[in-house]
Amino acid sequence: MKRSFIQLSHLPIFTVTSILFISFIFYSYSGGITGMTKKNGDGCTCHGSTSTSGVNVTITGPSQVVVNTSENYTLTITGGPAVRGGTNIAALLGSLTAGTGLQKIGDELTHTSPRTFSGGSVSFTFSYTAPSSPGSDTIFANGNSVNFNGGNDGDAWNFAVNKPINIITSLGSVTVNSPNGGETWYAGQVRNITWSSANITNVKIELSTNNGSSWNTVTANTPASTGSYSWTIPNSASAQSKIKISDVSNSIITDESNAVFTIASQLCKDVNVTTGWNIIAVPVTAANMSKTGLFPTSASPAYAYANGYVTSDTLSHGRGYWLKFSAGQNISICGTPVILNSVPVVSGWNLISVYENDVQVSQITSSPSGIITSPFYGYSSGYTTPTVLSQGKGYWVKVSQSGNLILPIGLGKQIQASTMKVDFDKFAKLIISDADRNQFMLYTSNALIDEKSFLLPPVPPTGIFDARFANDRFVESILSGSQKISVNTFAYPISIKTEGQQIRIKDVINGEIIDAVLRDGESIEIHNNQLSQFIIESIETPAKFELIQNFPNPFNPETNIRYEIPTASHVELSVYNILGEKVATLVDEFKEAGIYQSTFSGKDLPSGVYVYRLQTINGVVSKSMSFIK
Repeated sequence: MKRSFIQLSHLPIFTVTSILFISFIFYSYSGGITGMTKKNGDGCTCHGSTSTSGVNVTITGPSQVVVNTSENYTLTITGGPAVRGGTNIAALLGSLTAGTGLQKIGDELTHTSPRTFSGGSVSFTFSYTAPSSPGSDTIFANGNSVNFNGGNDGDAWNFAVNKPINIITSLGSVTVNSPNGGETWYAGQVRNITWSSANITNVKIELSTNNGSSWNTVTANTPASTGSYSWTIPNSASAQSKIKISDVSNSIITDESNAVFTIASQLCKDVNVTTGWNIIAVPVTAANMSKTGLFPTSASPAYAYANGYVTSDTLSHGRGYWLKFSAGQNISICGTPVILNSVPVVSGWNLISVYENDVQVSQITSSPSGIITSPFYGYSSGYTTPTVLSQGKGYWVKVSQSGNLILPIGLGKQIQASTMKVDFDKFAKLIISDADRNQFMLYTSNALIDEKSFLLPPVPPTGIFDARFANDRFVESILSGSQKISVNTFAYPISIKTEGQQIRIKDVINGEIIDAVLRDGESIEIHNNQLSQFIIESIETPAKFELIQNFPNPFNPETNIRYEIPTASHVELSVYNILGEKVATLVDEFKEAGIYQSTFSGKDLPSGVYVYRLQTINGVVSKSMSFIK
């Protein structure tokens, strides 16, 4: 509407003031009483024919309201002349109750008097009551910003952005699941904040590092339905941390961690190494994952295994590495934990590690199930079969196909004593050691063994101490009479000791360099560093002195003669014709107690009956045999 000009200079001061107030009232209550919202009219047209973007009108408050309940809202005006302000507010379905600076006229709220701007804004409060049925509603509003000079020159107004209301039968809920108290998370880690919710569209996530005294926004708006938010943890070390999650549209719907959790700068783990070769691992994510950065005192390259040994300058989680040290020491490695509970493996032998926590072997499973086909082998101057895999150490394991080893969370209760339920006391022992005091234990059996059992991991890189039977086992049957042993070391002399058996040990060149008998508890020291493979033969101690009938008999041209001597003795085994003439001497030497066999050939003799005679300190015995050409 058009403004009437009033000559103010001829009026007393109180009259000017009254006219200013009346003028504001007049323009604020255009149309007889008030301006109108978009619900009922065209706005504050008395303050200008059209709305202007120079005035901002906002409504803040919950976007969800339960049927027949009320929520509080605030309308704020900024921009324009910003001296005094007024408003009109209406709801499409629900009812409104006037708050500060408002009154209800008809079905709309309007200001009771022009309110003074403060700090560039003016605000009005009101409440909204939802109808009895669920559905959608809208709050409309407009606001004016006037110069309060008695006229409408320079005055401005604008509509608010309509406030949609979702009317629901019950209030939404949200519950923080993690972190929920007691956890330790590390700066730089990516962890998932998780929650459960109902009847909520979006949530706001906040962090407190002072037990809830103040909060900082993690994210202002993320979908509630996901139930999870990937969070890069800030470098804000605190033992008084909490997470708060609230409904974006209704901040009274909120939950926070039940108790404080810790944000730590980094996790430090000690890796203990011994003098010489170790199988090590990296338990945390360090800033520098190079071999020299992690293990600056190491004295060798780092050897990884991938169907053969390869050197690695950059180390990885879940892998084991051969590494040599000149002295035993504790090495501290600091970084962030590895948030994994599985270790990838490929078919065959794998050199693996756990992460920052020790793990019971009995609680390790696999995916696919049942692919683990060997014990876990550790190394400490020789192979061990541990019941616990320690952080910072590497271990061998063999699997039948590619997959994953599944690790438990933390160190659980031990279920079984060992992954290999074998009574090693029933086996005889070969104890092999070198000059660096490395030691391996090999076992021999007088019975057949499962060829798939007792397999050792691949032979280590050259120079790392290792001893094994030629078929890569550490237990072997000696029913065949002999087995080959291979030794890998640079530290000569080496020592071979036997326990629980008598053996004969020879070099592989037909015993030309080494040929010795070891009784139970005896050992031999080998200084020749060119010798790394040996033959061991079992020596059984007979119960009695006996000469066995030759076989075959009759024979042509050869036969075997077996004899047993219960004690060490000089042995003479000879063959005579029927005239008593000696035709052959098969044995004439000192022998340890044992079972022996000699071969007699009659190819240069005539057919006939011959006598073979055995003489030792135990006595003399003879038997006859027939040679038929």
